[in-house]
Amino acid sequence: MSLEEQIQEVRIDIDEIKHVIDQITRPRIKQNLELQQRKFEKELIQLQEKLQKQQQQAASQAAEKAASASAVPTVTRSYTKDISVYGRTTVKKDMIIVSLRKVESKNWECFLQDEKKAPAKPFPKLDNSKDSNESFLNMVEDMYENGDDDTKRAIAKAWVQSREKMNSVDTGSHNRMNSGIVETPDFTFYPPPKKS
Repeated sequence: MSLEEQIQEVRIDIDEIKHVIDQITRPRIKQNLELQQRKFEKELIQLQEKLQKQQQQAASQAAEKAASASAVPTVTRSYTKDISVYGRTTVKKDMIIVSLRKVESKNWECFLQDEKKAPAKPFPKLDNSKDSNESFLNMVEDMYENGDDDTKRAIAKAWVQSREKMNSVDTGSHNRMNSGIVETPDFTFYPPPKKS
C-alpha cells in the first residue's frame, strides 16, 4: 500500500471515529474513542510528513540529475595509457567506479599525466673541506630549505627537542657543553680536534 493510500485510510478512520463519538453518551467510552482519534491524527501527521520528505527527495534527485547531465567538465586530464580493453563501471549514489583490466601485467608508474612524479632531488652531501659541525649544519639547512612540509616539521621538532635537552642538563654536563660537546637524545657532537 502506498503512502497516499495509507493517508486516505487513516482519514476515513478518523471520520468514522468522529461519527461514533457524536453518538456515544457514556463518558468513559467517549474518552477512549477520543484518545484513539488523537492516535490516528498523530499517525496521519507522520504519514503526511513522510510523504512530503519523499517528494522533496525525489525533487532534489531530479534537480541533481538535471544539473549533472548539463554540467560540462571543467578540468581536462590527459591519460598516459590507452583505455581500449576490458572495463566495468559501477554507478553509486555519489560516484562512479571504473574497473579496468591491464593487457600486460606490469606496474604503471601513473595513470594520469599530472600524476607523474618530479625527478627526485639529490640528497645534500657533507662538505669535507669545512668544519664537520659547520658542514652538518649546512646540510641540515639545505634539507630544510628544499624539503617538503613533513621534512621541515621533523627538523624543527628535532631542533626544539635538542634545545630543551640542552637547557635541562645538569651542571656536570654543562661543563661538557662549555668544552664544545653537545649531547642530544639521539647523538653526541664532539668538537673537531684543535690544530696545533
